[in-house]
Amino acid sequence: MSVLACVLSVAIAQNPAPPREDPFVRLGVEADLQATTSARHRPTARLPEAAAPLLARRMLDHPTEAAARAEEFVRAALSEIQPAPVLAAALVALGERREPEPNPVAGMDARRFEAVLEHAHREVVRALGSGRDVALMAPALQVATARHLQPGALDGMAEEERGALRTALARAGKVDRAALVAQAIVLVQAARALVDGGAAELRRAPTKPGERGVVGGVVLDRSTSFGRFVIGGSGRNQYECGEIAVIVDLGGDDEYRGQVAAAGMSRRLSLVVDVDGDDTYRGQNDALGSAAFGVGILIDFAGDDHYFGSTRCAGFGAAGVGALFDLGGDDEMTLERDSGGVGLAGIGLVLDVGSGKDVTRVTGRSLGVGLPGGLGMFVDDGGNDARVMMASDVPATLCCGAGVGVNRWLGGGLGVFVDVGGEDRYEGGDLVCGAGVEGGAGVFLEAAGKDHYQVGQLALGGGRDHGLGVFVDAAGDDEYHASGPSLGCAFAFGVGWAEERSGRDLYDLRGAWPGWADAGALGAFFELAGGDRYRVTTQPVLWSGDAEKAMALAVFEDRGGDADLYEGGESPRPPCEGTAHRQVVPGSSGQVVRVLVDD
Repeated sequence: MSVLACVLSVAIAQNPAPPREDPFVRLGVEADLQATTSARHRPTARLPEAAAPLLARRMLDHPTEAAARAEEFVRAALSEIQPAPVLAAALVALGERREPEPNPVAGMDARRFEAVLEHAHREVVRALGSGRDVALMAPALQVATARHLQPGALDGMAEEERGALRTALARAGKVDRAALVAQAIVLVQAARALVDGGAAELRRAPTKPGERGVVGGVVLDRSTSFGRFVIGGSGRNQYECGEIAVIVDLGGDDEYRGQVAAAGMSRRLSLVVDVDGDDTYRGQNDALGSAAFGVGILIDFAGDDHYFGSTRCAGFGAAGVGALFDLGGDDEMTLERDSGGVGLAGIGLVLDVGSGKDVTRVTGRSLGVGLPGGLGMFVDDGGNDARVMMASDVPATLCCGAGVGVNRWLGGGLGVFVDVGGEDRYEGGDLVCGAGVEGGAGVFLEAAGKDHYQVGQLALGGGRDHGLGVFVDAAGDDEYHASGPSLGCAFAFGVGWAEERSGRDLYDLRGAWPGWADAGALGAFFELAGGDRYRVTTQPVLWSGDAEKAMALAVFEDRGGDADLYEGGESPRPPCEGTAHRQVVPGSSGQVVRVLVDD
């Protein structure tokens, strides 16, 4: 069992999830829950070829079990904190068949590694289908991500554009995603075998000066069926990656530029493996482990690295597999929209291993985001990290575990964000840290550490417009600062679910108490242990957009045995300890059944 698995077991198992039906049964509001849930289930027009991931659908169908289902998946996915097992587990979330994991090849050298690449390339092409279709559809999916897959984007879309989007997504649905993941597993295992068994011999091999976009010494530079293949020496190298499909660098403080580990219009397979050194990656759009109809993987084994990318970077997969694996060091990542583990009818994955102090900056819809038909995952297994979500000094939205659909026309994907340890800081806007919109599902899990959250509304387990958001912080004395209703809050038939399982926490909230809902939504907040401090200022909740009137259910439950402190604010404190209360209050779009429990 890995260190990560041990930490998960300790941090989560000792703080079990609440008996989710308990407050509903105890207060006789199971009828309210049933009415709210049934009202939310309206048909969503989905393209069958790009349907929402299986795990997302199951969570949406059983919202009171969503946190448990998500946690079960995370435990399975992270039972071994290595790229191959996590890739294999992603298929379970999508609902695809699970391929047997290939065994690593012992005694891997450059010749055998090239043979593995040749075979993987043939299998990737076979899994994608017609090369001509792929060349046409890859840019169409990239355009769709940038222009069409935004909340509200289809309202004014011409029928011709809508038809083009349908065509691209229908073509994406014909891709054999399980086969692509199987080949991605082959590539990461072969890279590990080469680093473990063949790197030392390669370092002893003579080098020659690089050419055609390569500065520094190279051991090998040749053309193959999958594209140009370069093995760089152990000194400092610089790579212009536009014309290089596969790079293996043996060491040194290197710099990578352009289409780094990018599979798309010109190539179906791209791989960058850096063995050691403090490296700098300067990617353009669609780089740093990005794939549109293909497999693009970036693996950095060691060093304090800097990643700079534009849109659709660092683990972006559209009808393919895009992954970034950073396996050690204090890293810095600066990315633009749709980056950092984002999937669209495919898989996007970022795995950061090691207890380094990482800093990640994004501009929106990034860090574990599932777009229609896709799975996006961002996993960090330790360290005191900072995640800054800002776009031109404005807090960004839909980050750190978010699922996004399109106007009830196309079902959303599944976004998963996991941080296992360390004292972390999160700064963002609305719908971050576990959020779902338009039929998407987002999951956020913080397993341990003293964390600080500075967010907007419908964050920390927030859902709207038939979306679902799940937030779990399992341990630590945490601080929550929110500028709107957050922590298990939902609107317009959405579901927001938040659990704080242990620690002496501070809640500094403006807008509403945790666990608020309106317009047919379900919002639930559970505080399970510790003496906590609440500073809550309520104000009229002015949700954006028109909403159908329907009954909503809002649950606030503090079950900690220690006395809590309610201070400041303009709202009356909830019922005193040892009581439970049910009341019906008016919302902006229908009645709200409010359940308050303080044990």
